[in-house]
Amino acid sequence: MHSSPAPTQFSPVSANFGGEKQMRKTTIFGAIIAALFVGGLSAKSQADVRRFAFTYSWYTTPQGMKELEIWYTQTGSGGRWKGRAELEYGVTDRYTIAPYLLFERADGKTEVKGWKLENRYRFGEAEIGKIMPAAYFEVTKEKGEPYELEGKLILSYHPNADVIVSANLIAERAMAKRKPVEWGYSLGAAFTAERNHWFGGEAFGSFTDKENWIGPTVGYDFGPSRFVATYGVGTDKQGNRLRLVMTWQL
Repeated sequence: MHSSPAPTQFSPVSANFGGEKQMRKTTIFGAIIAALFVGGLSAKSQADVRRFAFTYSWYTTPQGMKELEIWYTQTGSGGRWKGRAELEYGVTDRYTIAPYLLFERADGKTEVKGWKLENRYRFGEAEIGKIMPAAYFEVTKEKGEPYELEGKLILSYHPNADVIVSANLIAERAMAKRKPVEWGYSLGAAFTAERNHWFGGEAFGSFTDKENWIGPTVGYDFGPSRFVATYGVGTDKQGNRLRLVMTWQL
């Protein structure tokens, strides 16, 4: 899930499963989230600050720090949406791990759809005027679907202390026979007007499916919690896409 520092800081410090076996896996995965929630270190240093709803940036969660994120994503109109509950944990200052639970609202009911496990690792140190690379790897398992692997190359750049530009090259593949690799992208730029609010824009989509969205992003830091939203306008007939992300430092 991505993020940038406060404007003058550059210290690096996203139901029913219909079967007993699947329910057991979900329970175990939920226990992992609970263990991280309860047993993590009580670090007090500032976490990375998410500037975008779709684009990840170089920054990772500081060692020992925990953050809870709730995502809401809706494409097109109607009552169908997707959500996720994510717990990020800084294993080291460079390496962040984040288990998710996935939700979906459709046909008037909400259910747990599966889980994800995200890993992010950043290279080098934060520096103005320098391209900063990071790597992302994720495993996904949804109800009735094969495992899916996803990787991202993350590049971030600060032309000055108040602006961040980030780009993601995305590759994902369902682990089933004859399933090809699907390619996507995400780009974001944000300007921090004050320490507690920022604005910018994002473009994101799929090279494989020829889908593209572009639109504004805004965010606000309330202190113990933060909020970021992006509204992407579809360039074809795929519908507009809204994503809201709320973050709490634990």
